[in-house]
Amino acid sequence: MGACASVFGEKLPPGGLTSWEIQGIEEIVTFLLFDPKDPALTLPTNLRLLPAREVKMPEVQEHVKQHPEHTDWAFSIVEIIRDKAFVLDGKGPARPENGATGLWMAPVDHSQLAAEIGKEKFEAIAPSHGAMLVLGLWIPDREYAAYMRARGHYAEYGLVTLVKDSEGSFQGEIKLDGLNVKASATPHGEARDELESGTQVFFEPGESVENVIVIACANPRHRDCTGEWSKKGDHPISRGVFVGPTYLTSYPVPLKGSAYRLRDAEKP
Repeated sequence: MGACASVFGEKLPPGGLTSWEIQGIEEIVTFLLFDPKDPALTLPTNLRLLPAREVKMPEVQEHVKQHPEHTDWAFSIVEIIRDKAFVLDGKGPARPENGATGLWMAPVDHSQLAAEIGKEKFEAIAPSHGAMLVLGLWIPDREYAAYMRARGHYAEYGLVTLVKDSEGSFQGEIKLDGLNVKASATPHGEARDELESGTQVFFEPGESVENVIVIACANPRHRDCTGEWSKKGDHPISRGVFVGPTYLTSYPVPLKGSAYRLRDAEKP
């Protein structure tokens, strides 16, 4: 579910409205540059996306050098995730065989939002240095996607699969109306352990930010992969560009999360 970059410990802040736990995660991860002005996207104005020109990844800098028209495109992460248990308020999805979760998210600077609602209040709810805008989270169970939204967790329906073959390679796919992403990832080399724990804030798309999800995670493990990604369709991902390496990331400790309200409901 993205890199856990902060160092506040793996405990969630108090005041959470839901209880979310994901166990036994394995995910294949790569990176995508996309046009933040794409008319199909609705992005909060008080969250700043990370432009390609500011990304330190050598592959991104080389791409920008060769394609200067992409210098102001936004950096994002695409993941296909499988797990052993996915439980929100005591209920899990009814996914098909090899059913998985698709995730598209972009790192953001939320300092303008924190200043808008009050830095002290914001940090009491979401004490994290790692903030992501979730542009897409797809679950292959329509009823469960609606269940997640009703509890303040952004989700949509999508036919997502991830399978590990007999040779240890992963084959993943995200199928939506207007989008088909296919991925193949073959891990190699030794795994690298991040001996850190922390929390990460997830915002949802829309014109304004009302709620957030905070995820607590610890000790992710990464392996380099030989990866191939393809995309087609009429979707902002399809109009983007895959750039950079592919990783296999796993979490030996369950991820825990909760929904939080950033703004009080307006009085009638």
